[in-house]
Amino acid sequence: VKLVLGTTSKWRRKLFHQHFPEYIEQTILEAPDIDEKAIRHEKAEELVKLIANAKADALINRLDHTEPSLIICMDQVVICEGNIREKPSNKEEAIQFLNSYRNGSYAECVNGIVVHNTKTNQRITVVDSARVHWNYFPDEVIESLVTEGEIFSSAGGFMVEHETFSKYIKTINGSIESIQGLPVTSLRQLIHQSKQIENLINPHHDHQHQHQHQH
Repeated sequence: VKLVLGTTSKWRRKLFHQHFPEYIEQTILEAPDIDEKAIRHEKAEELVKLIANAKADALINRLDHTEPSLIICMDQVVICEGNIREKPSNKEEAIQFLNSYRNGSYAECVNGIVVHNTKTNQRITVVDSARVHWNYFPDEVIESLVTEGEIFSSAGGFMVEHETFSKYIKTINGSIESIQGLPVTSLRQLIHQSKQIENLINPHHDHQHQHQHQH
């Protein structure tokens, strides 16, 4: 089966290749190209599901459906101090985010994951979260991260894998991959589940067998 990984994030792509080497040869990378800011919801869990689903819809409309595929799309936001944080929109916002982290506010990383099987037209959506706390870090770290600029492409304005930043991590609750934006365990389960559904709905199975599995 072909996998379509709908992401423009180089971090997600790198993580996918690292954790799913068995799928690399049959995986194509596609940018969903949607206006994420046009999709709003006050609850982070709902927002990431809405955006991940919109990404999958965009790819379904664009792809050639002659070959069955699993479309994989994700979205991540960060909750901090009761507010939803997406990618920092400017330097001031990035500095504000980083200041809050070094002063003791934790970041809750909320991920929406969608796997859509184009053969069965079945879609599975889950939400996976993880939390990170930091120790205090100096002004130079903030200046370095803001000047370098990579944090502007990351929800919440941070990257736990960044060598300048990673040494200040105090605790992580949940998986580090969930904080990085590719919840490996959840995604592996969804891919497996989607394939199982395909086997159940496979037209080669007799009707009685199919009916039994629907209960």
